[in-house]
Amino acid sequence: MAVLHNDAKTLRLSLELVDREVPPLIPGQPPVPADAVRVLGSAGVEFYDRRDASYWPFIRLPVLYYAGTDPAELVSSIRELCSLKVPGFAFRTGTAHDLAVQVGRQDAGGFVVEVGIDLATYLFETTGTQGEPGRELAMFRFITNTAELVRFADQLKQEIERLPPVKRL
Repeated sequence: MAVLHNDAKTLRLSLELVDREVPPLIPGQPPVPADAVRVLGSAGVEFYDRRDASYWPFIRLPVLYYAGTDPAELVSSIRELCSLKVPGFAFRTGTAHDLAVQVGRQDAGGFVVEVGIDLATYLFETTGTQGEPGRELAMFRFITNTAELVRFADQLKQEIERLPPVKRL
């Protein structure tokens, strides 16, 4: 699991990559490119509870579909930010836009992280009632530093490397 802590390590964004979808092999059609295969995972924002020295979720999407290139694009965006090539970036998952992460450099040092988790898809799956994207949006903001961003990018890169290769039916 890749985690991005706030400065006090009392709050964190967690992203987990679990598996790749298995695209069907359709006779007469070219195989689906590996970067077009969705990645299944989860995401959440968690708080630290000193009583049991554990992180607990404020909110967690148990199933999140990342576009095939999303994890690598997030790592690349963090690298560009940390190498001072860009002042910030915005990232949204490529399929249903259930997760949005925006990171920007502060004038006083450090980085502002804003996380938006849209519950519309999850609520539709659990209740059967279709909501409008963005109407059930949970937002979190915290401050972090360069070392945390670098660790997060490295953990996310390791998550990508652990994913199984693209399989065909």
